[in-house]
Amino acid sequence: SDAELNSYKGQIHYILPHEVMKPDSTSTPCRIAFNTSSNYLGHVLNEYWAKGPDLLINLLGLILRFREGLVAFTGDISKMYHVIKLSMLDQHTHRYKWRSFNLSIQPQTYVMTSVSFGDKPAATISAVALRKTAEMNADEHPAASQTIQTNTYVDDIIESKDSMDECKQLAEEIDLVLKTGNFHIKEWFFT
Repeated sequence: SDAELNSYKGQIHYILPHEVMKPDSTSTPCRIAFNTSSNYLGHVLNEYWAKGPDLLINLLGLILRFREGLVAFTGDISKMYHVIKLSMLDQHTHRYKWRSFNLSIQPQTYVMTSVSFGDKPAATISAVALRKTAEMNADEHPAASQTIQTNTYVDDIIESKDSMDECKQLAEEIDLVLKTGNFHIKEWFFT
C-alpha cells in the first residue's frame, strides 16, 4: 500500500520498466521487462550484486543420463523466477513507477515481490532455491530429490527410466517435492 511504501525508511532504488515486443508471439506479443542495469541517481542496481557461482550442471552429463533408460520424460518449471519471493529490503530496491497506460494520472509507486530475470544473481538464486527444495524433501522422496538436483538444467527437468510406469511415478513424486517450494511443472512429456 502507499502508506507502507511512504513509511519505509531503508534503502530504496527505482528500476525502469519497458516493453519488449514479440509480434510473432500468439500468447504475449508485448511484455513488460525491468532493467536492473538502468541508472537511478548515479546508481545501477546490478553493479552492487555479485553474480554468484555458476550452478548449472554439466550439460553433456545431463544428456548422457537422459538416454540411459528406455523411456524419457521432460518437464518445464512454470515461471520459476516468479515463485521466489524477495525480502522487504530487496522489494524496496526494486521499486518502479506505473500508471497503467493512463497519461492523465500521476504514476504510482510499486515494488517487485519476486526475483527479476534481469537481476545479476537471479540464476544463482533460483538454482539455490530449487536445490534447497529438493534437499528438504530428500528423506521422504529420495529419487525425486536426486533427479531435481542432478537432472535439471535451469528450469527444465529431464530424466529417463526403463518403463513408462516408473517415469510417471517419478514425475508424480517430483511434483510433490516441487510443490513444497511453490514450484510446479507446466506439463510433463513422456516418450
